[in-house]
Amino acid sequence: MPAALLDTSIDRINAVDLLDELVPILRKVPETGSRIYQRPATIFNAAVIDGLRPDNPATGRAGHSARPSQ
Repeated sequence: MPAALLDTSIDRINAVDLLDELVPILRKVPETGSRIYQRPATIFNAAVIDGLRPDNPATGRAGHSARPSQ
């Protein structure tokens, strides 16, 4: 999870928050950014499964993981 979002409740993080943190990394170091992106996507998928959120803000879909375009 990006450091800037660590203290934010999982149900309050939205796609814009994630993009603000991850796009600069993806543009600068695509391979590292891709690996970093996978972590919050997995966390949000688990939150959907556990009923903590209705959707995955990393993908915009319920329980689905996909990498944003660079």
